[in-house]
Amino acid sequence: MDDKFYNRVGGDRISSRQVDELIGLARGLAADGSINKAEVEFLQKWLAAGLHVASLRA
Repeated sequence: MDDKFYNRVGGDRISSRQVDELIGLARGLAADGSINKAEVEFLQKWLAAGLHVASLRA
């Protein structure tokens, strides 16, 4: 079986997991009521990596 098959079968589950992870990250970043530069940079890197993964599945 090839990557295209696995992406079709597991793509929705992976996307759902990424959304759940993003929600957790957002809650964690906002938990103390203050977001600093390091947190913003971490979130930017996480989002960029997520876009890269999403483009591989397309």
